Amino acid sequence: LTGSPSLMRRPHQPLLDALNLLGVETDFDGERIRVRSNGSLCGAELYLPSNLSSQFVSALLMIAPRAKSDISIKLPSPLESKHYAEMTVRMQKQFGVFSFVNADFTQFRIYPQRYKPSEISIEGDWSSAAFLLAAGAMSGGVSVSSLNMDSLQPDRRILDALIKMGVNVKIVADTVAVDRRTPLSPLEFDVRDSPDLLPVLSVLCSAADGVSRVSGISRNRLKESDRVKSVCEGLRRCGITVKESEDELTIFGIGNKRGEWGENRTVAIESYNDHRIVMAFAVLGLVLDDGIVIEGADSVTKSFPQFFDTLSFLGACLEILK
Repeated sequence: LTGSPSLMRRPHQPLLDALNLLGVETDFDGERIRVRSNGSLCGAELYLPSNLSSQFVSALLMIAPRAKSDISIKLPSPLESKHYAEMTVRMQKQFGVFSFVNADFTQFRIYPQRYKPSEISIEGDWSSAAFLLAAGAMSGGVSVSSLNMDSLQPDRRILDALIKMGVNVKIVADTVAVDRRTPLSPLEFDVRDSPDLLPVLSVLCSAADGVSRVSGISRNRLKESDRVKSVCEGLRRCGITVKESEDELTIFGIGNKRGEWGENRTVAIESYNDHRIVMAFAVLGLVLDDGIVIEGADSVTKSFPQFFDTLSFLGACLEILK
């Protein structure tokens, strides 16, 4: 298995160590992960760090029912972004597999079982919707449908952020409508359990009338790019003052002082091939007088291939630069 350099720099070793304990041979040379297995997993007691990706827990939960004996997963403290693991457990139930999880998501136990065919309906993606809702809040009204208001998806919290910033949010059944609100109110928000919201919230905060603080950001340094670095670099190029600590960004929003955006020039942003950085700064580009140029914009295909088509449909002026 291999991938982009930024993906291969992510901390894979805890997951590989767990697979080794299950009887799977793995090795990693920094560029490729090699997995060698005879298709049989043994049971084991696995210990994982709590502050890394919840994807590790989800990955092990998915294969654990096929082991020869019970698998337990133990964490030293409550799992960050636990709702993603909770979504995995809920989905497994729909396919006839049950995992035992304690209240604070520090212990999981799975016994040998078989998955059964099932017919399910996949709910809309709050992570993608967050950028469209932010676009509506900053540059014009928009409504987004096919969203589950009771979803476990952590990025559903974008609604909490928008309401705190004074955006008019209206919910009818599975549709969320937002109206432009300028200036936005400053925001205090912890993204520890919804880390993927950092880029879009940072852009919203840059348009707020006052000082905002986004905390719980440390794991964003281990995403497709170092998102803390990518966000800070992009906002500063747009004329926004940002202060960074290990686990918090302080963003000095400029409200309606539009003349300060990009110093009356077209701003060029490096996305580091990170889809969420591209989408966040595309939203910011909607309110820049001279627009924005985003390098590596085609990385949106990872999660939202129709993103730019959707912005165009909403009235955004877009151009592909060769």
